[in-house]
Amino acid sequence: MRLFVIARHAHSTLNLERRINGDPSVPVPLTEQGEEEARQLGIQVANVPIDACVHTRFPRTRETAAIALAGRDVPTRVEPLLDDIDVGNLEGQTIDEYGSTRAPTGFPAARASTRRRAATRTGSGSWSRGRANVSWSSATRSRSATR
Repeated sequence: MRLFVIARHAHSTLNLERRINGDPSVPVPLTEQGEEEARQLGIQVANVPIDACVHTRFPRTRETAAIALAGRDVPTRVEPLLDDIDVGNLEGQTIDEYGSTRAPTGFPAARASTRRRAATRTGSGSWSRGRANVSWSSATRSRSATR
């Protein structure tokens, strides 16, 4: 049986500011709360055998994974197909501003789901024992879920 542990990145400074981010080059550190959330995730998966950790290019996902898996010898891999969508001209806007806009001029949201499916298929075929921890920020939630 194959088990995937899927975790969203821990609380970040942009969560505090309620801002949108779809650019992995924008530095967005975890907050103290986020660091504690990542430690708690580590406690929850401490006894789960993990063969690989796959994360996005966003530093907050790498930081979450590093804290959660501290002291464990788990290989990590960056998978750009798991990245949040490029939100174009909405980058850095507040969630309220995002909710009042029809559609971003960046990457179409419909393609985000396709990218995630492709990444999951690609990644799941490369792990021999079939256990994995996948850490990423979820860009496929509906706008109403982010308010």
